[in-house]
Amino acid sequence: MYKFLIAIIAFGSISLHSCIAINKTKGSIKGASLLYHIPVANRDGSITDLNSSYEVYYYGDLNMYKLNYQYDSLVNDELKLREDRNNFFVFHKDSAFGYLFDRAPSLPDRRARLDSVKINSFENYRWDSLLTMKVDSVFNDSEGNLINVYKLPPTKDYPGKFTYYFYYTKKLNGIRETFSKNLEEFNKMKIFKIRMVIHEVYHEKYKMTLPERESYYEMKEIPVINSKQILEYFNKYEKLINIRS
Repeated sequence: MYKFLIAIIAFGSISLHSCIAINKTKGSIKGASLLYHIPVANRDGSITDLNSSYEVYYYGDLNMYKLNYQYDSLVNDELKLREDRNNFFVFHKDSAFGYLFDRAPSLPDRRARLDSVKINSFENYRWDSLLTMKVDSVFNDSEGNLINVYKLPPTKDYPGKFTYYFYYTKKLNGIRETFSKNLEEFNKMKIFKIRMVIHEVYHEKYKMTLPERESYYEMKEIPVINSKQILEYFNKYEKLINIRS
């Protein structure tokens, strides 16, 4: 199953009454939320929904991923605590390295390769194969977004047919997160949603009919409501970079 990451950005101005201040040359912080939903058919006919999401923030030439993870605390193999936590990865847009910060004070800040973090994003180069395919239909929705539709035949690994819908917009200027850079460059627009319809089919190997399902990836604009905390991570990154230099 393809993995991608999705992003739409919101523009938010912030006003802080602390020693932390917005650098006017960098402008305001921008934020976007990306998510995916994948329903997986089980052999007993049930459906398991797989959902994942993350956020991205931009401050001038700096990027930050806000990633989610589950924290478990075990004592003598007994689960004492389970909770959702976040860590933050900040990097310059042209850098191969960045710094990973965790909300837990016991975990140290650490330098990390961008590639090791980007594996959690929804960008996937496999979408580039669509550039070699003919679009089955093209139309615009009521909001003026471009929609390209691809109808894919069964594959060696899966007997069913697929219909993919790629939604493009001209409204997301300045958003660096992407599902496919090459598709966006080709269409001169930003992908903000991908729908993948998996049509109903009888699976001979498992002797069962797999129901129609729909997966999707989406970018959504978000307001920057925790700007003080986000700016602290950006400033912390810049201090660490200055120390290294």
